[in-house]
Amino acid sequence: METMAGHLHKVTFKEQLIICHVIREYSNEQRYAHLTPALLPFVSLQDVREALGMQRASRPVAAIIAKIGSGTKYLERTILNARKVAKVFGPDPSKGRRFNWLPPTLDRGKPIDPVVALQVLPRTRQSNGSIVCYVVVHEAFRQPVLAWLVDNLT
Repeated sequence: METMAGHLHKVTFKEQLIICHVIREYSNEQRYAHLTPALLPFVSLQDVREALGMQRASRPVAAIIAKIGSGTKYLERTILNARKVAKVFGPDPSKGRRFNWLPPTLDRGKPIDPVVALQVLPRTRQSNGSIVCYVVVHEAFRQPVLAWLVDNLT
């Protein structure tokens, strides 16, 4: 069983506090009722991932998921609200938008640009204002970005 001990160097103290709060709120286990950052090295990584998966993926939570990884999987093809997409990405979502809240990550020694683009599938606009689109993002950022998009743009 993997614990948080190997991942604590990746998250800041504020993020550790967020993890503690999310686990206390979403875990039904009594052993986590008084969880503090000092006890995080002994918490199961699977418990942390499950609790973060139940929490709404705001920017801080999505940044934590990006740093420690996520056990949950999201589809790359997703349904989003057209108005919310236009508000975040502008009139042409295929140009992309840089998400600066993603942690700096390297791929073969080169920094990865955290740009997210949406390819809207033609003739998929539905009567309720939603659209079907593909999310174009580097593999390292795929899970936290998809979680944030689904939680905030649906």
